Amino acid sequence: MVAMIMKELLCTYRNPIDVAYALNEYGGIYSSMTRVRSLRLERIRKRRRDTCPDYQQSTRPDVIVRITAKHKLHDSVSLAVVGITLHTVSCVYYRDDGEDATGRFIKMAVAASENKIKDYNVKMAIRNWEKTIMNVLAENWKQ
Repeated sequence: MVAMIMKELLCTYRNPIDVAYALNEYGGIYSSMTRVRSLRLERIRKRRRDTCPDYQQSTRPDVIVRITAKHKLHDSVSLAVVGITLHTVSCVYYRDDGEDATGRFIKMAVAASENKIKDYNVKMAIRNWEKTIMNVLAENWKQ
């Protein structure tokens, strides 16, 4: 069975606007949300290194797994898209250098001004004639 594509859905009802902006080279995605900023890139700070038996003998609220060798998996655009679109409020990406697919998406969004991100979102909504979203965005823009 083959299904025909009737309409391409480009509006996200989950992610803040900076996520849509970060993915702009992949087809004009835009957001219905009012939150503009959600993405952050943080460098991992060196910490005391414990062995597996050390961790097994203790309980800790936070565990950071640090990958020191770069693998092809880290440059997967598909996995990066999933990684930055699973949140609704904020996403902090911890990495040594941020020079992988996820880091590049986040760096692009962080470097853009808030007005540039909002302008992009409004243009994509107008281009796709989403009247409901355009009304929400117009109200958001006035604030």
